[in-house]
Amino acid sequence: MSMFKRKIDAPLVQTNAQVLPFPQTQGKPWLGVCWKLLACICFALINICVRYLTTTTHMPTLSPPQLVFFQNLFGCLFISPFFLAHKNMTHQLRLGGSKILHTIRVLSAALGVLCLFVAMAHMPIPQAIALGFTGPVFTIVLSAVFLNEQLTAGRLGAIFFSLIGALFILRPDRAFYEAESDFNGYFILPILSAFFIAICKICSRKLLLKKASSVELAFHLMFWMTPVSFVLSWSTWQPIILDHFIYLVCLGGIATLAYYSGVKAFAYSEVTFLMPIGISKLIFSFILSFLIFQELPHQGNIWIGILAIAGSLILLQFWDHQRKTS
Repeated sequence: MSMFKRKIDAPLVQTNAQVLPFPQTQGKPWLGVCWKLLACICFALINICVRYLTTTTHMPTLSPPQLVFFQNLFGCLFISPFFLAHKNMTHQLRLGGSKILHTIRVLSAALGVLCLFVAMAHMPIPQAIALGFTGPVFTIVLSAVFLNEQLTAGRLGAIFFSLIGALFILRPDRAFYEAESDFNGYFILPILSAFFIAICKICSRKLLLKKASSVELAFHLMFWMTPVSFVLSWSTWQPIILDHFIYLVCLGGIATLAYYSGVKAFAYSEVTFLMPIGISKLIFSFILSFLIFQELPHQGNIWIGILAIAGSLILLQFWDHQRKTS
């Protein structure tokens, strides 16, 4: 655990009533918002692509672990020219003195993406994305522990309302008195995905504090996730046909832009500051899933849960802003 306590030689700025080290780009939060919005659009497109490739009747379907593998394989090909253009490439490939952080980041990202892709293949996209928004619960706690971001009453309130929203969506109580309940194992996967992705975000933030570049982090994530995801996909491998490749190439390109935009956003803004912007991913996913798959939640409890989770993120940002300006 000592690696998280290590001092970092970087400029200092005031945030959360504490002095914390941040990279040179800190202090331009609205640039972080723009990058975050772009990342959310890309992730919504990835969700649609995954759902189509795992459920289509127009060609043989592919397994979720396969999609994780090809997403990262083609993603590496897209981002490699930008990475190779950087100086000291050999040094960057050695991961410097942050091997443990990179390893945790890669493994958590691989597991997070895999859990989400499996969920996309077995449940409606709106419910899966909404449950994934329990991520702030994990992000807030992990940020407080490993980034020294203050755990305020407002943030604790956001955690509470996010959990209430998740329970409304899941309705685990129905499993006890309904023969055919919506509550099943697949509904847990988006929450697990949110947990693993939160770990990945914290590691990204720590690496940015060590002055790692956004291109470097995006490349390392996809480069090292490729062999990891290949191993995970081995037991569920399905035959690949020519028609698959245009979708897989697009998946890799969109994922490259999504990862890069997400990391770039963290370079400009705090993790917790950007969380409310993530609501746009829910909105984009709802629109696309309705237009392409005609999927929208019909149960009132799901809408209540979605509103509770989205509201908790908005209130979180409001409370943080009020505290900083008071």
